[in-house]
Amino acid sequence: MSTTRTSPADVPELRRLQVGATRRLLGETVRLSEEEWRTPTALPGWTRAHLASHLARHAEALAAFVRGHLAGRPAPLYPSREARDGDIERGAARSGPELQNDLDASAGALEEAFDEVPGPVWRARGEPRPGFAVELGLLPVMRLAEVELHRVDLGLGARVRDLPPEVALPLLGYLGLRQAGRTDYPGLQLVPQEAPDRALVLGAGDAAPQRVTAPAAVLVGLLTRRVPVDEVPGAAGLELPPLG
Repeated sequence: MSTTRTSPADVPELRRLQVGATRRLLGETVRLSEEEWRTPTALPGWTRAHLASHLARHAEALAAFVRGHLAGRPAPLYPSREARDGDIERGAARSGPELQNDLDASAGALEEAFDEVPGPVWRARGEPRPGFAVELGLLPVMRLAEVELHRVDLGLGARVRDLPPEVALPLLGYLGLRQAGRTDYPGLQLVPQEAPDRALVLGAGDAAPQRVTAPAAVLVGLLTRRVPVDEVPGAAGLELPPLG
């Protein structure tokens, strides 16, 4: 299994990518009418308003996570799945302008929290969710994944396939970390064409893993079910579990 290759020196570039994705998101959503905010998305039970509420709550949760770590009071992003879902549902009832302001303000608050992290502290480890320990330097990648993938889900023209390698490669590594240790994956080796040395090996078993070589962006789409299996050469017959 490969890992994301982050160090304190990488963080400014990862943050630049994350801020750029957020700006694109805000530029797309600001044009939505009230009716368009209520349009269902590909995510079951969620409208665009739900996606906006989720992204805003995620930014707030990450900011609180960072500040809690700096204060010596680490806590997971969300107290429970039920609390998270309730906050998203309540936020989704807001008007279009309120949703846009929520997205903008929460993104700004997250950047302020990231600004407070001293360089060496990006190496420290925390658990954004129980059992999933990562270096703080991975947090900008976590946010980048949320923004870029949900830009696709908004249905406003963004496609996973169009992600540049500088974005897709760290996302692929992050997704691999999220799936580490799972035994419900088929034996699978995902090889990004741009960086074959950063291949992911997923699943368990003694048989040779099925090898899939494709652009990193396509592999991100495959893992997240945003690119159909039958559109990825070498992935025929794959049955992937939901992303963990």
